[in-house]
Amino acid sequence: MHLLGRAGDEVVAHVAAVTRSLAAGGLQQSVVLLDDARARTQLTRFDADVQVVLAGPGLPGWRRPAALLGTLADTLRGQRVTAVHLHGLVPGLLGIFAAKFRDLPAPLHLTFYGAGAWKVPGGAFLWLLRRCVPRVEAILPGRAGVPLPPAQIDIVEGTVDEVFCTATRRENRQPLVVASTRAADPRAAARYAQLAVLLHDAPQPPGFNWIGPADATSTAQLAAAGVGQFDTPDAVRRAARLRSAWLYVAAGDGGGFPAGLVEAMALGLPCVAWATPAHRAVIRHGETGLLCASADDLLTCVANLVDSPTYRTRLGAAARLEALRRFHPAGLGNALLASYQAAAATLPTARADDAAGATAAAATQQQLLPVDR
Repeated sequence: MHLLGRAGDEVVAHVAAVTRSLAAGGLQQSVVLLDDARARTQLTRFDADVQVVLAGPGLPGWRRPAALLGTLADTLRGQRVTAVHLHGLVPGLLGIFAAKFRDLPAPLHLTFYGAGAWKVPGGAFLWLLRRCVPRVEAILPGRAGVPLPPAQIDIVEGTVDEVFCTATRRENRQPLVVASTRAADPRAAARYAQLAVLLHDAPQPPGFNWIGPADATSTAQLAAAGVGQFDTPDAVRRAARLRSAWLYVAAGDGGGFPAGLVEAMALGLPCVAWATPAHRAVIRHGETGLLCASADDLLTCVANLVDSPTYRTRLGAAARLEALRRFHPAGLGNALLASYQAAAATLPTARADDAAGATAAAATQQQLLPVDR
């Protein structure tokens, strides 16, 4: 059972990809989301095998959480449920309430989006989870290929669009460094412009491109630093801009799920990022990318990658394998099935046939993700 709030593009795209992958593995699923005009336009993104239930039609905003929770309870009634997956902060809070006061019949799994992915669980939300939800033994990111210890709640990750997983790369003749963002980020743009200026006089000065929106001040800073700017909101055009780069720089802090960094990794770009919690959760330093603690570190990492094709090839290949394993919809589907099964097995009321069904689905799903690309 998947519980959503509003039908935002990022959330629906993620849930549609995950449910498609899980359905291919034989897992029956229902999706509950708020009913509004936008939600109705999103229904075609879900496969026909996935039951979609709309909650709270025509209700004012303050009554919608109760309607969402009531629809979830009605949909769960009379069904044998392996897991309830909560997508977003509001569904997460409703799930905690239901676990505390409504005795949900299945383990909870959470996926956060935006800033909630890393900031909220680190503070009050994590305290609330531990206080309100029974049998919390561990709260860990769900990662494909990594056995999960028993837990009532698992915090899981996002997905990357298929186009980045299948696109082929061809490096530009001249060195090219790229950065990307989904929303205007003045601090990241200023950092990136400074990097371009500092490397302008290098023996082999690279070109710099900024892929994504920028406010007026950032646009002026990037232009003054000689950075090319391309606002490409759709995945196909972003992939086309990224595929010719020599390396990728995550100029921002990655306050939410670092989608741009994950897209670059899935393309096989060697990546350099600031050593923030979000980036450390995605990159293993020296293995799947490089993490920097200072501007000098960043300059050194970029210069070393520009100078060494072998280094770029090794890091890029490792980054792509990691992204396919953790963020490809099929890879994430494998991890979720394993997580659902492990968490369900810890419940006193878990049925043996539920666990067996999840195991069979997991075995089928493992066949969907190619081992070599």
